[in-house]
Amino acid sequence: MTSNAALVRVTGDIDLDVIGELRDVLDSAVALRPVVIVDLISAGTIDSLGLAVLAGTRDAARRRGGDLLLVAAGHFTRGVLTARRLQTAFRVFDTVPQAITAASAPR
Repeated sequence: MTSNAALVRVTGDIDLDVIGELRDVLDSAVALRPVVIVDLISAGTIDSLGLAVLAGTRDAARRRGGDLLLVAAGHFTRGVLTARRLQTAFRVFDTVPQAITAASAPR
């Protein structure tokens, strides 16, 4: 964690099997810090339920004056966001340090 951001690293596929656990972790992160950084570099596939959880977390963070930042260096995750027309719905960074810098910057 940084002073105002929680970092959640996701590994493996984001699908029905893990969606409940992911939602719980992200809900806890939003309760702790205004900004949540989700590191998807080691994530596998992400289905529509996973995208819905990320969008819901983004909305919850924004209601609290924060935001949800994604770290997605891979073409697959960025491709999924583009295919679902969500590339502008999230702030996406190539590296965790870039996201931490953005989280620390005045809004």
